[in-house]
Amino acid sequence: MGKLHDRLKEIGYSGHPLEVYLVRILFLLFAEDTTIFEKQQFQDFIERRTNEDGSDLAAKLQELFQVLNTPKENRFKNLDEDLDAFPYVNGKLFEEILPTASFDSNMRQALLDCAYIDWSEISPIYVSKRDESQRTPQFGCALHQRKKYSETHQTAFP
Repeated sequence: MGKLHDRLKEIGYSGHPLEVYLVRILFLLFAEDTTIFEKQQFQDFIERRTNEDGSDLAAKLQELFQVLNTPKENRFKNLDEDLDAFPYVNGKLFEEILPTASFDSNMRQALLDCAYIDWSEISPIYVSKRDESQRTPQFGCALHQRKKYSETHQTAFP
């Protein structure tokens, strides 16, 4: 995540949008390893639905963010089946419209490298921010989403 953060910052994606963007990505990584999503659902989406050069990755992530913020019954009927398979994430994490980032092949690979990690074993509290004072409200929302999901789906989390 650090490499991705640094590279996004290098290209000029910074401040609040960068922090929210990374919290969203962290949530996606965590969600596919903790049964909020299907196992490797986000990883498979990146591998199968984006170009290796990373040129379309930012647009695909923006589309995914929008889908995650849309209840199933309100989604387009002709939505790509891989996107439609993602559940609705009830919360404010994906509500804010962020500037579209820009990726290259190295950044795409850095994201995939993050996807290969089992995030269920890693507390997001420690990996999201280096400094407690930099925590964003969106990160708390991501943690709340996991707790809320586990309360609704009793078998979702041990």
